[in-house]
Amino acid sequence: MKTDFPDGVLKEANDISVDKTYLGTLEQTEGITIDDVNSRDIDDGFLLETDSDGWVLSVSVADAASVIKKDSPVYNFAKLAVHTQYLPDRKKPMLPPALSENKLSLLENKLRPAVTFIITISSNLEITDLKIKKTAFKNRRKLSYQLTDEILAREKPDKEFGHLAECYHLANLLLEKRRENGALVIYDFIRGMFTNEEGQIIINRNNRLHMANIIVQEFMILTNSTAAEYLIKRNRQLVLRNHTAKSTTPPRDEIYSQYLLAKTNPNTIDTLKKRIELWFEKAEYSTKLRGHYGLNLPAYTHLTSPLRRFPDLVNQYIINSFISGKRTPYSKDNLNKIALRINRNIQKIRRSKSNHLKEKAVREMLDIAESPEPETFELLDSKKFRTILHHSCIAGNIGSGLLKETEKRILSGNAGPEHLVCLLFELKKENIHFNKLFNLAFEFLKSKPEFARSIINIAEQKKYLNGIKSETKRLNGGFAYIISVIKNNVQYSSPSVQIKNSRRNSVYSETFNFLKNYLENRLVPLTEMKLHESTIKKSDNKIKDKQGSETVISKKEKYAAKVNYTGKLIEVCMKNKMLSLPEFVYNQSGQPNSPVFDCKCTVKSGAVIFETESSAGRKLAAKHLASKEMKEKLRKYLDEYKERQVKQENTVYIKEKQSDKEVINNYVGILENISVRYNNFSSPEYNFTEEITDEGYLHTCDCKISFNNHLYSAGDTRKSKKNAKQAAAYKLIKSLSEKNIIGKNLKGEYEVLKSAGWKQDLILNYSGTLNKITLMHNNFSEPEYEFLISETQNRPEITYRCRLLADNREIITEYTSNKKSISKQKTAFLMIKKLLEGFAEEIHKTQNVNENINLYFSKLKEKLKPENHNNFRYLLFRWLYPKNPFFSCLSQLCFDNSDIEIITTEKSVVEAVSKSEKILIGYLKDDAHSQTVIDTG
Repeated sequence: MKTDFPDGVLKEANDISVDKTYLGTLEQTEGITIDDVNSRDIDDGFLLETDSDGWVLSVSVADAASVIKKDSPVYNFAKLAVHTQYLPDRKKPMLPPALSENKLSLLENKLRPAVTFIITISSNLEITDLKIKKTAFKNRRKLSYQLTDEILAREKPDKEFGHLAECYHLANLLLEKRRENGALVIYDFIRGMFTNEEGQIIINRNNRLHMANIIVQEFMILTNSTAAEYLIKRNRQLVLRNHTAKSTTPPRDEIYSQYLLAKTNPNTIDTLKKRIELWFEKAEYSTKLRGHYGLNLPAYTHLTSPLRRFPDLVNQYIINSFISGKRTPYSKDNLNKIALRINRNIQKIRRSKSNHLKEKAVREMLDIAESPEPETFELLDSKKFRTILHHSCIAGNIGSGLLKETEKRILSGNAGPEHLVCLLFELKKENIHFNKLFNLAFEFLKSKPEFARSIINIAEQKKYLNGIKSETKRLNGGFAYIISVIKNNVQYSSPSVQIKNSRRNSVYSETFNFLKNYLENRLVPLTEMKLHESTIKKSDNKIKDKQGSETVISKKEKYAAKVNYTGKLIEVCMKNKMLSLPEFVYNQSGQPNSPVFDCKCTVKSGAVIFETESSAGRKLAAKHLASKEMKEKLRKYLDEYKERQVKQENTVYIKEKQSDKEVINNYVGILENISVRYNNFSSPEYNFTEEITDEGYLHTCDCKISFNNHLYSAGDTRKSKKNAKQAAAYKLIKSLSEKNIIGKNLKGEYEVLKSAGWKQDLILNYSGTLNKITLMHNNFSEPEYEFLISETQNRPEITYRCRLLADNREIITEYTSNKKSISKQKTAFLMIKKLLEGFAEEIHKTQNVNENINLYFSKLKEKLKPENHNNFRYLLFRWLYPKNPFFSCLSQLCFDNSDIEIITTEKSVVEAVSKSEKILIGYLKDDAHSQTVIDTG
């Protein structure tokens, strides 16, 4: 391999040795590593263990700082290199291979000095303790990402399966918690799309994403953030990793919704990437604590890759001094300078890499430009064609094929301002096609004078025009727009400027006039410019509509155009759910310098369609005038509608129709969450159709999702498009649940409701919660609601009644209040309370294994003393491994003060329970005590 290291650096690296006596004095620890199959510079490993209340994660990092002396040749080279670079043709390591790939690398079955971070994590994913110590680490297994996936999918038996399965389970919990806490995180196995620490979207099209990536990613982020907070609280200065958002950045939930849109619509990814560049600052290293926006963490640093990143190595010197109780090796000023130097060197590397890629792209485009065949360019989009034309004009090598396609696009009117800039400003006069293309572009500009302003802006950005200045003067009742440019330190402008009757017309005409004179080389010094007053007519408040007849705009209409009637109209439509939001269609007629805008406004109410139309000299004014007329129309319609409503005073319960019932719970979000969490699910797709009936519009939504290349679908019809979508998602989730494709555990939700203390005044979305409970348990029917409207002392009272079947037994609850929503939610609340008090055991079991579990209970109780019957508890966990569904069953039993624990993992819940039963009963027959039986299948 080609090396970039000076001889002195290589010599020092070869002379360095790791003291085996020193390793013998350290506490020994072990673990596994996961990296690329060919990687040898392995700088982190881990080991996960479970305890009574969660997990203990040990992350061991190669201790490079204890071997490499500060300010040595190796250290100084790493300072300049900043990090290991992975180029298309080779790798440029930060440290010599003798260290990074041998003496310090955590190679398999080798003992290496390490810094180990021992993190204690509770069952609710809270960090309860952190210990940092120096250790001698032994890598018991070097795994690749691919092999880890194969082990988790159980494609081959492996002794690391149980350990990796628990790692993957915890990593997914950490990932989901970060997402819930606001981190900008996406990990889509199907599309190969994921986000890095800074929230930037990365598409991995060549190499598929791995489950192992999630393990490494989540464990390293947890270590970096936990250690950063721990050390900052103890007044240790670190090189921190800060990431901040700009003031124009939208809220997090809005950003994340655009991420989810990019998942379902790949065409929006490029646009989102550009927005991310505008929203976020580049992440930087600093000693000042500014937080990390992408990860939504108060403090973050890098310290798990000291063999590949210089900031990690610097932080390791600081951590080693902390462990040994010594003074930090860097002053604050010194650390500030190091952080600034790291940022500067990273920017330099990025620019160098960017320039290399640009040069490569330019060479490729120039090769394409020399093609003599016009067909080479016909299928290129406007942006790609403009890029090739741009580089060809600058290089001066326009081939015959590119020439013909350029002529074709200009003559057919398919050229834009950016194409004209290439031909008018970038094309060299020495080119044999200069006159032909320049004249062609110039004539096209005359037919499209509205392009002039865009062309001037683009030319100024590219420095083809310097010192552009513009001002508008109000003279003699009109407006004069003066635009000038600096040439040879003198300000030049058009020879003459016309005074127009409006500011807009003046800007429009004089921009084109200036560009025309510039290209014809007819500009004069600004002092010689002359103003010419054209015939300025006083406005008579008349405009011509699209039929050609004149319309006089009254003062009242002029005032209406200034009032935001569009906003008022939208407010009316939003308050009345029977109305759709207004839609506006525009049409422009008349001369460019005095246009007439026609605006057509449309609002729908079921099968009824309302339309209004207005004209004005400005687009916004026409929109407001049309909105004003529409608002008056709707006011009359709504008044008549209210008069037609007959007050219902009967005492008969009105049963909610399925098509009218509002779907309150966000099943679309639940289904999206399922597709994100489990990698063998595709993102859901929704297709809509609609029909007009006597009752109005009916919307039908078909929802589809694929799992392991099998397509599942469901559909529903409702009056609103939103409810149809939610109902279709609901039916699809229910179908997946009944087929045992998704898990059925409501323990978390039960605990939340229980902790609320069943407060009667706590109004939440209980109807949505009740829907979720009945959805995931086949022994509960879907709830049905009916309501009664009555009056007491001139106050309406609404009584809601809820019915459902639980194990073929009918349960009814009801509640009365003066608000319909409160009545419905509280009767749902009472139903949930009844279910959880009377059917708690059933809610925590899955219907298709009830008989097995009951048998399990009865057999165990035969072997137990009566007083010990209540010491048994049974838990069923959701499946963890996406490639092939596996179920883990945990059984715990207290018998004569002895704790027995059995874990079984099988392809179905029934098999897992059955195997657990056999092991436990066999244990009881043997009268064994005080031991733990574990079987990982």
